Amino acid sequence: MTKLSDFTHITKFLFGGRARFMLRSPKTGKEIRYFMYGNPGNDLIFHVDVASDSVSGMTQYLGTIKIEDRTVKDFRHNARGKVHGEHSSVKAIQYLISTLQAWPLDKPYTALDVHHLGHCGACDGDLPDGHLSGLHTDCEKEHFLDL
Repeated sequence: MTKLSDFTHITKFLFGGRARFMLRSPKTGKEIRYFMYGNPGNDLIFHVDVASDSVSGMTQYLGTIKIEDRTVKDFRHNARGKVHGEHSSVKAIQYLISTLQAWPLDKPYTALDVHHLGHCGACDGDLPDGHLSGLHTDCEKEHFLDL
């Protein structure tokens, strides 16, 4: 598990199509694991699941993130899902999206700690410990969604 701090690396990783990541609050230390998936070449709608526990790997659907004109527009919680809209996992992903929308591109991202979980955000292949971009070199070169 490696922390990502470069804004460009974070956005490319998150919107690579198969991102497994953990958000950690710098204030409280609370950690929540997510899986965000979509097809960056087609629909520009990304689906977000939250891990129900870190052992089983089971996830619960939270909602979608929409990309429009190369900009993250919003997160839409799925009200019919099992996770209530006031749950900390929903609040954290909403906070991530809102801060990414307003974050200066030249500053390290510090609003939340974003960690990849040892898998490439595009192809889901294993990454070595300490890998700083969250994407394999080949995947990073082919990655078209440059927010």
